[in-house]
Amino acid sequence: MRFTTKQIVFREVPDEISLSYLMSGCDKRCPGCHSADSWPINAGQTLSLDLLGNDIDQYKNFITCVLFLGGDWAADELIALLKHIQNRGLKTALYSGENYVSSKISEHLNYLKLGPYIRQKGGLDNPNTNQRIYDVDTGKCLNHYFQTRRIYDPIESRAASEKNELHRPISSTKERG
Repeated sequence: MRFTTKQIVFREVPDEISLSYLMSGCDKRCPGCHSADSWPINAGQTLSLDLLGNDIDQYKNFITCVLFLGGDWAADELIALLKHIQNRGLKTALYSGENYVSSKISEHLNYLKLGPYIRQKGGLDNPNTNQRIYDVDTGKCLNHYFQTRRIYDPIESRAASEKNELHRPISSTKERG
């Protein structure tokens, strides 16, 4: 797998400081995509386990999560990276342009954003968006963290979170047992 951009981000995963990788090779080609430069499969550099480990070591005192912006099209390679991150004690997140991902991937995630970008519906900050971000462990939708047009009210936020329980096929959730 290859990536075009690596950065520390504060807003993409609620309550986490994430090391993010913008993965190369998305074939969805959503109109209005802010990452069109990452579409070519060979763009950027290879993300090996060694490079990932070095990046985690470099930022270990600052990050709580590693986020992949794409990459679900190479499930086996992505899973190897996710397992490496989990073994290092960090949380994992994936932004996917699909409406679901297999449980083979989601069982290694703490956070999952689903849905293609549709310009007319906007991103997570738009209440009308088709995209959803979930806490995979609890199944709760976290979109309310991104919709900051109003002053944050923790009681209202908790009620919104409880109301927006995760509704997606079992194939994209962790098996509970």
